[in-house]
Amino acid sequence: SACRRIAESTDIITDLQTAGLLEKILHRDNLNKLRSDGKAISRCFNIAPGSKVDFVLTVTQGAGKSQLNGIITPEGKPEVIIRVACSADNLKGLALSLKAHIEAYFAARYATNGYARAPKEVRQEQRAS
Repeated sequence: SACRRIAESTDIITDLQTAGLLEKILHRDNLNKLRSDGKAISRCFNIAPGSKVDFVLTVTQGAGKSQLNGIITPEGKPEVIIRVACSADNLKGLALSLKAHIEAYFAARYATNGYARAPKEVRQEQRAS
């Protein structure tokens, strides 16, 4: 299966910071490039069990097709594949860090009444009435 081939692959990048890869991935020009063929950009994230490590995190990017519900589905083979080896403890740490950031976002929205604010169009209609 595809997951087994990914998990058994030997070309896993183990240190994003050392390779300077994280900066390349998150660079604004890299994330916001439009495709020259006019297709949507499909990005997928996958966590699979590894054979030499506990888990392998895989991110793929390639051509996609926009569906009516707003989801972009992949078309064809991915053009960019990034694999990162991850121990169970590191994956747990990543999950806890992500959870803390989501909770902080909700707390900030709550503190600034972000949920109570009506959309701009609704506020303008209310003022006009």
